[in-house]
Amino acid sequence: MLELSTTLNSCKIFMVGFAKSPNVFVRRYRAEVFYISGSAEDVLRTLNIYQPNIVMLNMDAPEVGGVGMLLRLRTVHPDTRIFIVSASDKYLEPSVRLGASGYLHQSEVAKMLEHGLEPLVSREFVFSDRVIVDWIAKQGRWKSKVPVTSIRLTPREVEVLRLLARNSSDLQIAQILGIRHSTVNFHIRNIRRKLGVRSREEAREFAIHEGYFDPSKTKGL
Repeated sequence: MLELSTTLNSCKIFMVGFAKSPNVFVRRYRAEVFYISGSAEDVLRTLNIYQPNIVMLNMDAPEVGGVGMLLRLRTVHPDTRIFIVSASDKYLEPSVRLGASGYLHQSEVAKMLEHGLEPLVSREFVFSDRVIVDWIAKQGRWKSKVPVTSIRLTPREVEVLRLLARNSSDLQIAQILGIRHSTVNFHIRNIRRKLGVRSREEAREFAIHEGYFDPSKTKGL
């Protein structure tokens, strides 16, 4: 995993299969952004030369060549954070299996980058909101072992759950709510126990499924 202190201001980001566009986040973090295209061999040769910190793979661009490119990159650049970008979720499951660092919807890439580089270098896996909402709706993956009508969350637990649904990290939740990191962990454990789920992701799925978080709304938690 990349070290925040050394990468936020010296980060090389390669956009593969994208048309060049303004990058407001670059000015803030002084990151170097490169747009590359061409055949898969040309792209791989360029990446081998420059050793990127982050690669954004636009799977909807014909030259990317599907998940085969991801597999080759993971083999040659095991420490590079590789994010899959697509307008659909059809590459999601193979991308997770092959070790991608995240899956972003085409329409949300700019927003994700403008919010800062911290999530892209600090989390194990990053979803954009539209991807996870669409995937949960399509797969019907969320299953709670506890009837929804019997769940009683405290107001603070609801606040934590809403922030968790936004894919906020424990540290971000603590900063937003003004509480200790250990207190966030305490609330998440209680939330998981009350919901009868096994992980943070399942708790997040519950929150989206039950309307605790609407990605179309920007106000509030």
